[in-house]
Amino acid sequence: MAHPPSRLSPSPVPRASSPEILPWDDASWLVAQAYLVGFDAVGVAAVDETTSATESMFYWFAQGLHAGMDWLWTTQAVRLDPRRRWPDVRSIVVVAGGYPAWPTLRAPAKGYGRVSCYAWGRDYHRVLGRRLERLVAWARRRWPDDWFRWYVDTGPVAEKVWAVRAGLGWIGKHGNLIHPRLGSWTFLGVVLTSRPLRPVPHQTVTDRCGTCTRCIDVCPTRAILAPGVVSADRCISYWTIEHPGPIPEAVRPWIGSYLFGCDDCQTVCPWNRWAQTAGSFVPVLQRLRISLREALWMDEAAFHATFAGTPVHRLGWWRLRRNALVVIGNHGDASLSEDLRRFLTVETDPVLREHAVWALDRLNQKGRSDE
Repeated sequence: MAHPPSRLSPSPVPRASSPEILPWDDASWLVAQAYLVGFDAVGVAAVDETTSATESMFYWFAQGLHAGMDWLWTTQAVRLDPRRRWPDVRSIVVVAGGYPAWPTLRAPAKGYGRVSCYAWGRDYHRVLGRRLERLVAWARRRWPDDWFRWYVDTGPVAEKVWAVRAGLGWIGKHGNLIHPRLGSWTFLGVVLTSRPLRPVPHQTVTDRCGTCTRCIDVCPTRAILAPGVVSADRCISYWTIEHPGPIPEAVRPWIGSYLFGCDDCQTVCPWNRWAQTAGSFVPVLQRLRISLREALWMDEAAFHATFAGTPVHRLGWWRLRRNALVVIGNHGDASLSEDLRRFLTVETDPVLREHAVWALDRLNQKGRSDE
């Protein structure tokens, strides 16, 4: 007669082919490959009937806080629930790559404009994209009957929401993902797949911002309306990068010395004091700051030659000059007054001319107040 095993007896170990443990093996293999191709953090989130976007995302869309980024509005249903586009999606793999950052709240020397830290090096779309291509190629060879689709900040996927569900961190009050080791200086990418993968065991990272409000307090435009909720139409990064037309006159003083993006809310975050950076995004030194005179007079060919392969290239020649005119008006460098007058004699674009007139008027006002 067989006797029941003692309570101290080890539980039977299922065979390697047991379907109960295959998903764990699959996910662990995929995570290991992601680290091998160079990512700094990896997590897996399951997509099932219980998943939906966070309350802050619903609020963000409902209040129209996306400003002029209409592509976010038109794809909001898929962003809130990816099964609306991919009914058979079962898992989302989230990868993170950290980037180096040594920002300061101080304005640069006169005659120069600031560039957000993430744009100091090579274009993260390309760097992370090449790694994801390799990862997905391996996955397709291993599981030819499943589909895989990857994105780096280009698809209708709420990357930060899935990063939290994959255990990579939490959403800080500045609206960015904070990883305990990388801080918020991170790029995110995702792989959607029909392969059912159980999340790799991890300790859930709870919100560790506590009572800190430094990011909210430092924002020069008060764009952070509530913890994790950022109004795009008050954000410097939106106006300098995403907005395609003229910058409203009331908004221009907000821009300060930023030619591209803004780092203030992340600069003061305590979690970024000891963030470990990655060597994949080594800064290109000559692009840590940009000469306003050079940006103003650079022709289109020079623009492409100078910024090809970096995030600044996405800005385009026209917007770089538009932003330079705004920063010149804010920066108060009287030596650029003559450049503005000469610019008005040769430039025909009405929007750029209007920005130049505004900047020249600001410099003249500052000159009169210094007398």
